Amino acid sequence: MKFFFTRLWMLGVYEDQLDYIQAKVKISNQLGFAAITLVGIPFLILTYLVLEERLALKLIPTIGTFIVCLMFFFNYLNWNIMARSMISITLPFVVLMFHSYVLPEGERPLADFSMLQLSFAIILFIVFDFREWPYMLLIGIFNSLGFVLFPIMNAWLELDTAVSLEDIRILSFTGMFSSLVVINAIILLLVYFNFMSGKYNQKLMQEADQSKQDLKASEDMLKNNIDMLQATQEEEKKRSWANEGLAKFGEILRNNDDNLETVSYEILSKMIDYLGFNQGGIFVVVEEYGEVSLRMTACYAYDRKKFNEKKLSIGQGLIGQCIKEKESILLREIPENYVHITSGLGEATPRSILISPIKNNEEIFGAIELASFSDIEPHHIDFIERLSESIASTISSVKVKENTKSLLDDAQLMAEQMTSQEEEMRQNMEELQATQEEMDRRNIEMNSIIEKQKKIETELRKEVEQLKKGRVS
Repeated sequence: MKFFFTRLWMLGVYEDQLDYIQAKVKISNQLGFAAITLVGIPFLILTYLVLEERLALKLIPTIGTFIVCLMFFFNYLNWNIMARSMISITLPFVVLMFHSYVLPEGERPLADFSMLQLSFAIILFIVFDFREWPYMLLIGIFNSLGFVLFPIMNAWLELDTAVSLEDIRILSFTGMFSSLVVINAIILLLVYFNFMSGKYNQKLMQEADQSKQDLKASEDMLKNNIDMLQATQEEEKKRSWANEGLAKFGEILRNNDDNLETVSYEILSKMIDYLGFNQGGIFVVVEEYGEVSLRMTACYAYDRKKFNEKKLSIGQGLIGQCIKEKESILLREIPENYVHITSGLGEATPRSILISPIKNNEEIFGAIELASFSDIEPHHIDFIERLSESIASTISSVKVKENTKSLLDDAQLMAEQMTSQEEEMRQNMEELQATQEEMDRRNIEMNSIIEKQKKIETELRKEVEQLKKGRVS
């Protein structure tokens, strides 16, 4: 039974309808059912029992009941405007017709039937919403004409035989009872719908609260998503900025790999400009006469190249500590008199200082010291540490080239010295050879002289012997 009434109340109610249309269709079904069961059927029974020979009076409630039943069919077809118009017009018009037939011409209207007609006329304001005012206006005018034109209808509609006074009393009592039933039914429906509206409003409020909570949760989630998206975009922006910088400095390093001071200055000046810092310096590990130390190869501040000569021992100061520990050092509280950034406007202490080692595969090649009036962010440190690897490779390459050039120069100098020595030795050999030849010539001459002397001596001995022999003889 509950299923039947639920289906009957919901006849013609569809999800695509507006909320107030659904409510009005539902109440039209309920009023139609109440009109049939509480007014139509009792009047049918009464007219068939009391008015046995009055066919016209029997047909009027029969036609009215049929038209109200037809309303359910129209609601089922989703013709809810026509269905609600039918119940708003048919019921007062049926009562008007019946009242006009029953009452003799010229008599005062019966209050019971007038009350019943008025009760049915009120249905218009129950089954229509004020947002549908054009329909309400037309139907209200039509129903009002029923009251105004009652004398004409009463004179026009006349039975062949008059209805007895007793029958009129019975019908009048039935009309009064029906009007009371209709009014009470309307009141009960209004109370019921007021109660249901309260529950519906409470449900709407709960849904609104829940929607508000869901909306707040959605807003929080959306805010978190926006924050995450902004953070992601910011990270992507920083990543793109870092990649573009690495590519830019990679090109600079490739084009300036011949001289240590030149590449240091080019990298430092472009780095300070790219990072938006104010001052910096590059220190490179050098070995001179067997002693390892740090030598400043570039110093840059306020778009000007500084010609500072600075040399530090390993482990000396914060730069030496950075080299020793192989980790970056970030200072936000600058020691007094540690460093000042100088410009044409005067001197000022920087807000933050970063000292980062120049290393590649844990091998230290030097350090970068940068100073800024603004905070040095983590992505700046990451960029500098990544760039320091490329700088370390370039410094290593420059050192190798410089060492190779130095060795080549030494070898060339040695070769030139050896060539000079060879020439000198050749000249000495030639001089020795000439001396040897001179000595050989002199030896030959001496030998020739000696031979001549020996011949002379021999001849002298012979002459002496001859003289001795001549004396003896």
